[in-house]
Amino acid sequence: MTVKTLLLAATLTAAASARQPRDNSPLFTTEQCQVRTLNSEGHAAMLADLDAVWLVDYYAPWCPHCRQFAPAWEKAAAFYADNANVNIAAVDCTQNSEVCNKEGITGYPTNKLYHVPPESTEPVKMPHKNRKNTSTVIAWVEEQMEAHGLKISANTDNIDAHIEKVNNGCEMGTVPNIVKASKTAKHELNDLSMEMKYKRLHDAGIAAVSTFENGFYVGTTVLEGERYDAAVKWVEALAKSFPMAGNRVALSSLVDIIKEQNKWKQNDWNTLLTEWKKNATTTSFPASLFESSEKKNWAYCTTYTCGVWTLFHTISVSDIPSDTALKPTARSASDILC
Repeated sequence: MTVKTLLLAATLTAAASARQPRDNSPLFTTEQCQVRTLNSEGHAAMLADLDAVWLVDYYAPWCPHCRQFAPAWEKAAAFYADNANVNIAAVDCTQNSEVCNKEGITGYPTNKLYHVPPESTEPVKMPHKNRKNTSTVIAWVEEQMEAHGLKISANTDNIDAHIEKVNNGCEMGTVPNIVKASKTAKHELNDLSMEMKYKRLHDAGIAAVSTFENGFYVGTTVLEGERYDAAVKWVEALAKSFPMAGNRVALSSLVDIIKEQNKWKQNDWNTLLTEWKKNATTTSFPASLFESSEKKNWAYCTTYTCGVWTLFHTISVSDIPSDTALKPTARSASDILC
């Protein structure tokens, strides 16, 4: 899943990215027994640890492939738990963008093997075919180590038995189940309910803002060239098709601001978005539509996938004739959005 998938969403061919009810939470936490969670400092220490082999998973919590692969990663970490020379780690790129940009991460998940051989300063990228399951991950690691004369781990023929022997009661399977979320994300929206339309609009706003915040700078710190052009086209598409005139005015103003420059550094972009969100409240409905964050509650959806489906549905239907049709009749906005 690459950055162009999201940036070219203006063509409505973008693949939705599945998330769990707490979409912004990392897949792996420091409380887990085996997978080492790395921030920028931990990543720097890992690079300097030439005496050990490190296998690192670069991921985004909203990426469905990352969530599907995470249990296999946990299990691989459990397999190497008794080997002090092999460490399994993970980096949440949404929380450590500088690290992932330096590593040139442009798709999720990306897996790299470090210090094989020990004197090597360049990591080895795991091929996609080896991300099938725990067995293929371990087989690839062992192959790389053997090629450079490093000690081969024991019991590779019976991975489960080895894990049971060395796991010492550590509970795995802490990664949320993607299946339930995927099914929930595709449930049918009730177009007959005015309250449901209002909630749908709210969630479409969250999804739209999320593409601005998380989609344009994957693997880079500067928005320019093809990325810039695709970003402009995406925002222009929203400005032409998002429900309600006031919301389209707000999005059109964002298009104008983006076009003031032919490239944007990430820090400047974040400042731009913060200011735009404040100004958008003067025309948008509800006023806080584009101030909403995926870190806050969705009104109807529980996953980012649902939010993106809702966004695409919202900008493609024409059954909302006026601003009034979307306004809740019996309950206040605060009641509905809680």
